[in-house]
Amino acid sequence: DIAVGSEDFGAREFGIHDPVETIAELRRYGVSMAGVTLGHRGSLVDWGDGVRRFRAVDVPVVDTTGAGDIYHAALAYGALRDMSPSDTVTFASIAASLSCRSLGARAAIPTLNEIAEIRRREGSLETDHAL
Repeated sequence: DIAVGSEDFGAREFGIHDPVETIAELRRYGVSMAGVTLGHRGSLVDWGDGVRRFRAVDVPVVDTTGAGDIYHAALAYGALRDMSPSDTVTFASIAASLSCRSLGARAAIPTLNEIAEIRRREGSLETDHAL
């Protein structure tokens, strides 16, 4: 099971304002992967061995509508394709970042080839382990 919320999710649902504490609370529910998205600052994710930070890809931002939805869909895609947790989150981070390049949620969905090209160029987006 995967549970990832936006930065304000913890405050709204649990009264928790720290994203790392929000992740810990989500993990207490028994999910295998828990995280918090941080917009242009990336995301924090834990799949059982500590919270890791993933950066967003630097793109010219036109519209962020749908970026969170694309992030969640890409997480599901990665999990269903048996990607490693780090590769899954990197895939989702790239997809969400690229989705901000154009106007409108549906038109902005990146192709698999676009995501793969950024992955080749950027590598893993994981920046910190076990915060």
